[in-house]
Amino acid sequence: MRKLLVIAGLVLILSALVFSGCNLLGGEKEPEPKGPGTVQEDGGKDKKDYYIGQDAPVEGIKDWTERYRPYEGVFLQKLDGYRTVLVSMGEKFSPGYDVKVDEVAKKDGNWVVEVSFTKPAEEDYSGASVFPYETVSIIDDDSPVEVYETGKDNNQAVKLEVIEIPEGMKLGASKSFIVFLPREGEKIANPVTVRGKARVFEATFRITVEDGHNQLAREFMTASEGAPGWGEFEVDLSYEQPTNPAGHIIFSYENMENGELIEELALPVKF
Repeated sequence: MRKLLVIAGLVLILSALVFSGCNLLGGEKEPEPKGPGTVQEDGGKDKKDYYIGQDAPVEGIKDWTERYRPYEGVFLQKLDGYRTVLVSMGEKFSPGYDVKVDEVAKKDGNWVVEVSFTKPAEEDYSGASVFPYETVSIIDDDSPVEVYETGKDNNQAVKLEVIEIPEGMKLGASKSFIVFLPREGEKIANPVTVRGKARVFEATFRITVEDGHNQLAREFMTASEGAPGWGEFEVDLSYEQPTNPAGHIIFSYENMENGELIEELALPVKF
């Protein structure tokens, strides 16, 4: 009887040792501590604080980039839980242009993106048009995002203007116009501030406000430069009382000799 008890005790001890050994050698593992700079999704997959480039796991980033990369500037919009930043040099007609992200870091509570631009010694116009750009997607943690150009003005970083597009909205954009204010579908004040860039011959174009029934305002504008460059424009435009709750601000570019319409961009707005 005593021998049976001893044997049973040895079996229990051996079983405990085997179970413990399985845990040590590859059985159940304790969760490993997560390193800094990652956020865990509900499914257990880690998300980085930021990604550089188009391979970021951000839904819609490629279509969004395609829409705005033809225009020179820095654009920011919330996409799929990230603030995506596009730094674009616009359309160029010579090889040798490039945008490089030098650093992305959190400093004093702000996300700071440092970029540098490469330009050819002289443009040779030898190839098809190119669109030098880079994107950075930063986790949406409510911290402000700032973008700086490095290596400029005695190697001092220069803060760049960031054109922030509200979530779910679009900027009016076409071959000859990009409109920063107002945004597509936005409710406008009277007067309305209209700001953007135009690439039109002799820098001249027309802005019309209409409500679907009547023209409420019509004004010729002159951008800061003509095509092939992008000229800036800004105006506070007053308009007559609308008879509809919605309408358009229309940007039109016409042949100055015969009045033939070359291009028109209709930006939907609310009154």
